[in-house]
Amino acid sequence: MNFAHVKWFIEQSRVGSYDELNFAEIAFVVAGVAAALAIIIFISNHKLYKSLDKRLSKILRKWAKWAPFIVRIVLGLTLVLNAWHEFLWAPDVAIDTTVQQYVSWLSAGLGILLIFGSFVRQSAILLSVLFIGSLFLIRPISVFEHLEYLGLGGYLALAGGGPLTLKFAASYDFHQLDKYRRHALKILRVAIGLSFIVLAFSEKLLGMDLAHEFLMHHDWNLLSFLGLGDRVFIIFAGISELAIGFSLIFNFAAKLISFGVLALFSLTAAILGPTEVAGHLFGVALVAAIWLNYPKEKVSLKKTK
Repeated sequence: MNFAHVKWFIEQSRVGSYDELNFAEIAFVVAGVAAALAIIIFISNHKLYKSLDKRLSKILRKWAKWAPFIVRIVLGLTLVLNAWHEFLWAPDVAIDTTVQQYVSWLSAGLGILLIFGSFVRQSAILLSVLFIGSLFLIRPISVFEHLEYLGLGGYLALAGGGPLTLKFAASYDFHQLDKYRRHALKILRVAIGLSFIVLAFSEKLLGMDLAHEFLMHHDWNLLSFLGLGDRVFIIFAGISELAIGFSLIFNFAAKLISFGVLALFSLTAAILGPTEVAGHLFGVALVAAIWLNYPKEKVSLKKTK
């Protein structure tokens, strides 16, 4: 359940009430996140991790230019699948107005342009504007839970479309954005990290009723063998998402974190099916951008003297 969007698989109208976190539980969450981050930072600074990271970077360097290509293909496919299944940005946001339908169709059109490598930067910028504009069309929390769209759009706006873009559109590219390319990966990491933090609160720590309803239909309490109940598992799930979110934002062991995210996305997708696959395709883009390190950025935390 750590990375499954519980709202995608429950009827929210049937969700009952569930006690909110008490003071002791809040203190446990703070301590848990601090402990998790301490471990991740230790790993990030360990010479073995740094050595492996450096070696991987050398091996993958020749493939670095393909990162934007993978990102735009993933984003384009996601947008087309969203429109095909008639939801806006996510499975729990069903299209129920004409304006939302137009936005879905337009985003699908932008997705097709991204797939074919045509007007990539323009499409990415327009997509970002559409996404922000959705604040006036759907519940704001549904926008903040899916900031990966803003991260992917911002990444492509600065990094460009990579190889196999259509040449006739190249002359219309916003080449003046090239000087900001080095910030592309940071935008992607921060946006996806923030979405994890929002989800940790909205669907777990402050949305225990949603998570509890999910667990009533899916026996995913991995801590039950220790005799721990659903409430404790939900809290641990929230802690893990917060730790991952902060790690992505501050670039702690980013390769390890992104790989772990994709691995768990793949596991939940295998169990929950096509809806989970379509909603979490961005995990592939995250791994591609971070592992290929394009545009290049420093990937490990420096020790302070």
